[in-house]
Amino acid sequence: MTVVDPALPTTPNDGLAEAEPAAPPASPGQDRIGRGGLVNTVVNVLGDVRERADPATEAALDAGFLAAAARYWHPVARSADVTAVPAHAELCEVPLVLWRRPSGEVAALVDRCPHRGVPLSGGAVDADGRLQCPYHAWAFDGTGRCVDIPQQPGQSIPDVIAARPVRVEEAAGLAWACLVDETLQARPRPRFPQIEDLGWPSYVGTVQDWAGQAARQVENFCDTGHFSVLHIDTFGNGDTLGVDPYAMRRTEWTVEADYRYPSVNPVAGPGPDGRRPPMVLAARCSQPAHRSRRRRCGFTG
Repeated sequence: MTVVDPALPTTPNDGLAEAEPAAPPASPGQDRIGRGGLVNTVVNVLGDVRERADPATEAALDAGFLAAAARYWHPVARSADVTAVPAHAELCEVPLVLWRRPSGEVAALVDRCPHRGVPLSGGAVDADGRLQCPYHAWAFDGTGRCVDIPQQPGQSIPDVIAARPVRVEEAAGLAWACLVDETLQARPRPRFPQIEDLGWPSYVGTVQDWAGQAARQVENFCDTGHFSVLHIDTFGNGDTLGVDPYAMRRTEWTVEADYRYPSVNPVAGPGPDGRRPPMVLAARCSQPAHRSRRRRCGFTG
């Protein structure tokens, strides 16, 4: 996710308010990292373990990761993609169905009808905002309760007939879901104060499927060393290959850094000196595998 500071800065630090309270300035004992070294090391060690593991150990590692990840909030869809038409998503190998109710709120259930196991995402949402199964038109409300069985009109419906509800919240242009209840969650949903509280413009990007471990994907986005090689056709600056060390700040749930990459703005016209304006990037990685970036465009002198 990219958050755009609406105010152009006058100094290198202007407009880079932290998403969460920043830790004190770097001290001799504080983490400093250049060229992606720390994150690369962690991910490579995990990769080495998997490469040496037998199938049973690898399966146990996968199961352990999924069980741990299920206790966190994850984005499962863009807000713009959740409408009155049921949408399928998947989280930690659990199929989900999301839809938007007449109130505007997003609802989410496990994508399986308790009657015959049919995916509810193949159904429709009625005028009352209830999700109807495509097999027998049984209707479920946002809590998963079955509220209508057309084949038995007027009869009471046992509470045991219910789809499994999934906690869902909408924030920062995304629909977030958590597979466990609040007493079991590992942390609250990540917040983005610049967007949620200050109304900064934001861009959530396009949806892409990557055949890669979540930690490896996060590492890719935090690896500034490849910007000037792989992305020179967009924002990368081919004249700057070196990466200077930069300070890392740890909060309760995040690892944050401001790195002054002399990026180019691919959509901006040349400035007074004929150069396109640079962009200042600030990254935040949040447990378990979330990454956001704040981008600032403009000449800073």
